[in-house]
Amino acid sequence: MSVEKVKFIIDPGYIPAKELEKIISEYEISHDVSVVYARPRNKSRWSKNNFPEISTSYDEIEEVVQSNKKYLPDVYIDKLISLINDHRTLLLCERCRNRRYGVSLFNELRRIEKMLYGSFVYLNSKKPEFLLLFSTPHHPRVWALAMAAEYISIPVYIVEEAPIPWRYWLISGIDSRKCVPLFEVDKKNKITSTLSAEVEQFIKYKNQSYKDAIPYYEKERIEARGGKYWSWRKEISDHKFHLVSLLKKWRLFKSYYQFVNTTEIDAPYLVFFMHRQPERTSLPEGMSFSQQWYAIRAISLALPPGYRLYVKEHPSTFTNITDERYRHKGFYSDIDALTNTFLLPLEEDTFQLIDNAVAVCTLTGIVGIEALTRGTPVIAFGNPSYRSAPGVFIASNENDISAAINKINLTHNEKDLTSAVRQYLQWVVKNSVSGFEQDEIDYSYYPEKVRIAGHIRLLKRLLDYTKEHQEL
Repeated sequence: MSVEKVKFIIDPGYIPAKELEKIISEYEISHDVSVVYARPRNKSRWSKNNFPEISTSYDEIEEVVQSNKKYLPDVYIDKLISLINDHRTLLLCERCRNRRYGVSLFNELRRIEKMLYGSFVYLNSKKPEFLLLFSTPHHPRVWALAMAAEYISIPVYIVEEAPIPWRYWLISGIDSRKCVPLFEVDKKNKITSTLSAEVEQFIKYKNQSYKDAIPYYEKERIEARGGKYWSWRKEISDHKFHLVSLLKKWRLFKSYYQFVNTTEIDAPYLVFFMHRQPERTSLPEGMSFSQQWYAIRAISLALPPGYRLYVKEHPSTFTNITDERYRHKGFYSDIDALTNTFLLPLEEDTFQLIDNAVAVCTLTGIVGIEALTRGTPVIAFGNPSYRSAPGVFIASNENDISAAINKINLTHNEKDLTSAVRQYLQWVVKNSVSGFEQDEIDYSYYPEKVRIAGHIRLLKRLLDYTKEHQEL
């Protein structure tokens, strides 16, 4: 008896085209795959030349101006208004502006409509069981496609970097983000001891001194600047033909240090670690707080008398390319104007700040899982991968922050938290795949090839699972 194929759409992301071709061919008996892709930046990525009969580009979707009404949902304009009313839509369009539509957000509104319209036509013509993405959609075209899918009840599954950053798992929903259990691990399985060793080593690595555990990419940038956060030699080399942007970056750097706190850090305090922007981790995963000023304001409003908020800028804001759309010197002066809030020098030791804080605040940053492994609770404003971990409080307003502080003061026990986090990370490992071979884990360095390997393994696991179960 023939089994009906599992039909789905995939955006391959970073998976090399040749690898995806092999996988599609291997599973063609059990799966009916359609590929949607962006114009490739290099020859290894998916293009129309790879299985053209199943491939559609985002450009093609966007250019569908007129089609049969049967492909549109009921009350289509209401869906369009809902998309526009999500402020992240306009922020994504500003970040990835298409000059064909002029230079204003007003004209981008027309582009948004065309992307949504084309997405509905594409989805309803394909009728997939689900849409699979390899990151949270953070380009307007992918965002429109994913939102259109959810509007017409097509599940959106996303391959997300797990709290252990070389591991990947499957989640459902753009914002609901529930872990999809693709793995059935026998409690008596011999692999348990190996998994525990990985968790213990990860925790041990995150409990070193900060200078030993600093992310490899940031360590490389600081070393290239002679151990400092600013180097004229490096900046001039990086900005050879962009002297105006170099001067703006220097003024921003000076502005930050103009307002940093030079007095001794007083307890009790909360510490907010800012994100470099623009990045997916703040837009759209930062939810209502892509503009980090909102989070800082909310914490400031919620602090009990005698508490302080310390804010530390992300080092990559200055050691990497600085986008003036996302940082302005007035941002730092506004933070300084809050009477209970203080900026900290970039040189301030991150782990010491974590260890002595009542709570660590972040949108979605990896600093959150670092804090948890060191026994410090976390207040998160976005949708981090560790959102279901013990010791994490998700805040959407100042009342949530106040409630979190009260609960932490009443119930927090560092030993209990670190023990619970160990168990949580064990669960993470059992529900994810690694980009490393089990005996080759590098706890300090996980380049793009690790991500690609993890994505391929998870895709194969998903296909095996749906082949066996016919659904998720």
